[in-house]
Amino acid sequence: MAEKQILDTSKYPEVPDYDQDVNFENIDSAIATYIATRDDLDKERKSYNQYEARAKNYMARIEMFVKDKADELGMDSVRTPSGTAFRSVKISYRVGNWDEYWAWIKEHDYSQCVERRAAKNAVKEIHDETGEIPPGLEYYVEVGFDFRRPSK
Repeated sequence: MAEKQILDTSKYPEVPDYDQDVNFENIDSAIATYIATRDDLDKERKSYNQYEARAKNYMARIEMFVKDKADELGMDSVRTPSGTAFRSVKISYRVGNWDEYWAWIKEHDYSQCVERRAAKNAVKEIHDETGEIPPGLEYYVEVGFDFRRPSK
């Protein structure tokens, strides 16, 4: 069994643990620290995203290699000491023409063919115009603080 990997945080800037108090001399130093930490996250995220893109491309090429070999051998599943690869089929549907699709839904009364969720922007527009929230919806507001670097 493979050993559980633990995240190596030594390459990241020092960040206090969850249970450590956060204390600053003043608000300016808190804002500066927040922005610097956000910049560090952006840098690490970009680096990780580049690695992830290369790794996913590599894995897709390996998958193609195994699929080609399985096709040659007429197999749907290949078991090896390193693991098992097996053929899977993923089906999805994408709307190419909403007007045609919506007409078909209405004509056949197939409302189950549409996801059930509120369209946030459309509901916000109605709420802003009328001051009312459509029946059956719950309205939530989350207030936080955003941080911006100083203007130059």
